[in-house]
Amino acid sequence: MPPSVHVAGQYLWNTEAHIDTTPVADAPQWLLRLKKVDQGRGEAGEPTVNPILEETITRPKAYLDKCPPAVSGRNGHSMLLSVASKLVRGFLLDPNIALTLLKDHYNPRCEPPWTDKELAHKVQEALKCSTQPLGGMLGGPQAQPRPKPETPKILSATELDAMEFPPMKWAVQDVLPEGATIFAGPPKVGKSFLTLGLTLSIACGGTALGSIPVQ
Repeated sequence: MPPSVHVAGQYLWNTEAHIDTTPVADAPQWLLRLKKVDQGRGEAGEPTVNPILEETITRPKAYLDKCPPAVSGRNGHSMLLSVASKLVRGFLLDPNIALTLLKDHYNPRCEPPWTDKELAHKVQEALKCSTQPLGGMLGGPQAQPRPKPETPKILSATELDAMEFPPMKWAVQDVLPEGATIFAGPPKVGKSFLTLGLTLSIACGGTALGSIPVQ
């Protein structure tokens, strides 16, 4: 969008064009591939399957085929929640796609089959409450569990006093150091404008407030 710059040059407004006369650009190929042929029907009238969607659900379908059914009275609720969690978090499926897979490829084997409302509830519960790692069923970097954060070490005043710190680095000499800074003052005294001026000076280089050197 103007006036942003592309590697081929700067974008400019076409002042001679009009919305009523400008032709609509062709849809990109990636978008066309998502569209089902003839609104979901092939040349012979048979239902068609979106190839990208089919590729997305192939592994989850194979997983569901190996899952034991959720049986009432045998920890069935926990089993169903576990399966739903694998779909929406482990495989990163859209909740609607996960719900459809549960209905068509898992629920018929459950005893007794779950109602659509119960299945939808389990999918939502999996989204909100499950601890299943995101992407854990896909492999790759997403599947790695997060390391446990280190317990913060509490230092005494004596320990702090004995520590040696590197010299202070100033973004604006003697006014604004590097790192976190609390800029406080009464309302409407100019804090925002002063902060804006300082950050612009740092971004552009030179001096702040007319004479203070910046880094």
